[in-house]
Amino acid sequence: MNSRIMLVEPSATMRYVLKNYTDANGYETDGFTTFGKALNALKRQFEVFDDEYRCVLVGWPSVRDRDSEAFLQLLESADFHDLPVIVLSQDLRADARAWVAGRNHTVLVRWKEYRKVKELLENQLDSDTETESDAFQSKFSNQDVSILVVDDSPSIRYALRDLLKLQGYDVTVVGSYAQAIQIAREQRFDIAVLDYYLQDATGDELCREMLSDPATGDVTCAILTGTYSDHIIKRSLRAGAVECMFKNESSELLLARIDAISRMVRQRKELQLNYLRMDVVIDSLNGAVISYDEQGVLRFANSRALQLLGYARDDEFVGHHLSEILSHDKLDPTASSEKRANFLNAERKPVAVFYTSQDLIEDNRRRGTILSFTTVEKQPPVTAPASEEAAAAVAKPAAPVTGTLDTVRFLGELQHHIDEHDSATEQHSLLLMSVTVHGADGSRSRIAEHPAHLETVLSLLSRVYKRPNSIGYLANDMIGVVLQHKNEKQAYLLTRKFMQIVNTVANTIDGVRFSTCASLLSVEKNHKLEAPQMLSKTRHGLKLVEARGDNLALIVDLKRLLPAYPKK
Repeated sequence: MNSRIMLVEPSATMRYVLKNYTDANGYETDGFTTFGKALNALKRQFEVFDDEYRCVLVGWPSVRDRDSEAFLQLLESADFHDLPVIVLSQDLRADARAWVAGRNHTVLVRWKEYRKVKELLENQLDSDTETESDAFQSKFSNQDVSILVVDDSPSIRYALRDLLKLQGYDVTVVGSYAQAIQIAREQRFDIAVLDYYLQDATGDELCREMLSDPATGDVTCAILTGTYSDHIIKRSLRAGAVECMFKNESSELLLARIDAISRMVRQRKELQLNYLRMDVVIDSLNGAVISYDEQGVLRFANSRALQLLGYARDDEFVGHHLSEILSHDKLDPTASSEKRANFLNAERKPVAVFYTSQDLIEDNRRRGTILSFTTVEKQPPVTAPASEEAAAAVAKPAAPVTGTLDTVRFLGELQHHIDEHDSATEQHSLLLMSVTVHGADGSRSRIAEHPAHLETVLSLLSRVYKRPNSIGYLANDMIGVVLQHKNEKQAYLLTRKFMQIVNTVANTIDGVRFSTCASLLSVEKNHKLEAPQMLSKTRHGLKLVEARGDNLALIVDLKRLLPAYPKK
């Protein structure tokens, strides 16, 4: 059979380039300057035996006129539904994407990537024509964006599901306010498309609830309404929605809106990931770091800085002016050596610190300042050590036990299990623990302030849990464990067991007791996150537990607390 193909492209330059390219690769290419001429040629192709076109290359029209509409409708008709079509577009416009998604044996290619046409033609024309496989089956790659559609009309929500799935999105649909809240707390979504008039609420109420709930607040909301009304748009935008979409608008326009939101979501994910990577690197150095711009507005604070100043979240800190955290002091922006100042913590109490600063230079301009600091601790009176060994202990606290990983290496091990989750024979979870030392006088302190106790705890855990590269002593005084388990129930039992083991160490030390808080996150259920994101999410859970009390663990995926010592 011949390898005759049709090329329709009004631009002489593009038509010339692509025709020469396909001719050079052994195909007989008929080039057409207008859709009207191509339409007539396609209708007449069956007049001569064995002279039909085996593929059509279409330069997507910038303006859809009567001839182009008729040509595209003919390709969608029953006589031509099996004819392979390659659509070439400069910018992958939404109307082109929608048309391609709705037709089998069709693929969309950017003009600048026109050399892909060779491989597509080879796959389609040189394969066994009796096979049912579609050489153009994978059309779009939007699987990284998950969408929740909430609409009480089954026909609308399933139509939206089918349309968005054709674009490659990961889509879930529900029919009510209550169902939306429940599933959004159980599963992470990037975008929520909310019908404005639901039977049990309005879309702006649902939007406000989802954005204010810490369990669902990362979602980006868009409102879907059948009525173009100013008060609906205002209420939706004021509730936090980024877009209003209308049920009677074209699929192309709706997809264009979703595409725009998806780009924003991806950019936000990339920014968050870069932020987390920077935070982890800085945390691995055990330093407290903040940055502020030329106007003195605080732009960044790593977790150590937030901890020293008593802030639970960075949004309580970032965005405020530098003067709000200073106690009648002015900072020296050129302090290359340590200088002293007083900061105000979250309770507006002064905290004495030593700080150094460095200009942040971009494009040969000063864009702000990076400031690192440590708190000024009250040092006990220095007494002469009884021996050289004692002197060495005073000068250098005991380091964590050999065999445990630091933050960076622990993250590498965690990322390995994330990447291999599909092929793993057993499940894995990330467990974070913090340990508090209770003195006989009622005092409370972090275990990091007691190097000998920390050494004993880590040594015991390493002996008990004999899996290499599974235990780390991380920044912010956290003990991390990559748990390996057969099922979820075993993960919960292991979490409880680890907490109990840590607390038993205090039995060998007079006058103290330990309490442990923990946070557990499944690798399999959160495999779309990278290791720094998973660490951050689990660390946030640990902070929530520490605010609730001692000897508790948060099962993050289930959002419930697990006591270290169950009541009998």
